[in-house]
Amino acid sequence: MNTLSALANNVMRQLDNSYYSLLEKIGTLRATIGLLQELSIASRQTNDDFNIEVVGLEQDIRRQIDAFGAFESQQSRIEELESRIKSGQSKAQSLSERLEAARQRVELWERRENEWQAKTSSRASASCHGMRTKLILRREIKNILDRTCNNIRPGFADVRTTSYDVHRKEGPYRYWRIESTLG
Repeated sequence: MNTLSALANNVMRQLDNSYYSLLEKIGTLRATIGLLQELSIASRQTNDDFNIEVVGLEQDIRRQIDAFGAFESQQSRIEELESRIKSGQSKAQSLSERLEAARQRVELWERRENEWQAKTSSRASASCHGMRTKLILRREIKNILDRTCNNIRPGFADVRTTSYDVHRKEGPYRYWRIESTLG
């Protein structure tokens, strides 16, 4: 009887474990079924919302297509803009060519100006050297005349030199006057 009682307890324990395991699996299955029902409801709602959005989008697209009027006005505007772009490009090319020609003329003028300045500078330098030489010669002639006039014996000839300065717009200029009297 003890063995029978132990066997009965053992079987009872296994039945209890199987029962609780089955109850646990049934609870999980019920929760899964509940989640699947919620998912089905959400999916149905999403499908309904999607269908409503599709219908609205379809109506909007049809209205826009009807408003375009077979795209003729848009096509003509695009062609007009294309022709304006081509015209603008040709004008830009023309202006670019004119600008290049003007740049070349300016460079030519600058080159000619530099050449003219070099010539003018050379001429001015030569003129300045000429003026210096002229002034040095005048001074030396005056010195020679002064020495010559001072070395003449008295009574033979009385030579007198005088100079005076005249101011011109080119600059000061000195005149010499030699007077001689026989005595």
